[in-house]
Amino acid sequence: MASSEEYTIFLEYKKNFTLDNIPNELDIKDKIIYRLIKETANDVNSSKFREDMTIYIAGYSNLEGKHGYDAKDGDRNVEIKPKNFIGKTKLSGQGNFTDFTHKRIKKYSDDNAKMCISGFYNGKIVYIVEFDFIEPLFIAQLKKQVNKRLPDGDKCGEYCRSASFGWNHYKNAESLKIKYLSPKLEEYRSGITGTFYKFLKDNYN
Repeated sequence: MASSEEYTIFLEYKKNFTLDNIPNELDIKDKIIYRLIKETANDVNSSKFREDMTIYIAGYSNLEGKHGYDAKDGDRNVEIKPKNFIGKTKLSGQGNFTDFTHKRIKKYSDDNAKMCISGFYNGKIVYIVEFDFIEPLFIAQLKKQVNKRLPDGDKCGEYCRSASFGWNHYKNAESLKIKYLSPKLEEYRSGITGTFYKFLKDNYN
C-alpha cells in the first residue's frame, strides 16, 4: 500500500496531466509516469481515472468500495458520469445509466442524489456540470425509457439496459451549476459539439 507521501506525489502528477499543466522540463522518470497516466486516463474499458479526477477537481469526497454512488458532496450522494473524447463521438454533455429500473429511479430520487457530468479531451478535463437528479425534465427522460422497457413495473432479471440523456435534458435546470470549465476550452473545441460548447460558454460565470 502506498504511503501518504507517495499518494500525494502521484496525485500531483495526475492533477498536472488532467489539468493539462505538465511541466516543460521532465526527466526520463517523469516522462514515463506521464505516459502511463495518459494510457490510464484514456482507457476505454474503465472510467475510474476520470471519475477519481472529477471527484478531486470538484472537491467531493471519494467513496471507497461499492456504495451505489461515486462520491459525497457534504451529506449528499453524487452520481458521476464522465465522458472522454478520443477522436470519435464529440462531447455533448451526454451520459447514461446502465441496467436501470423503476426501483433505482426511486432510490436516486428519495436520496436526493446530485448528478455530476464531466467531459475530458484525450484525458484532459474540459468541464464539470452538476444538477439535482430530481430535475423534472431530466427524470422524465429517464422514466420514459424505463417505462418503455418495463411498462408493467420491475421484473426480476429485466432492465432498461441503457437510459441515456443529453444536455438538453438539464440545460434549464434550476439547480444547474458549471462547477469547472477549462481555461483551455478553445483548444478542446474540436471535440465538443457546437450547441454544447455554446451552452458551456453561456452558463459559466
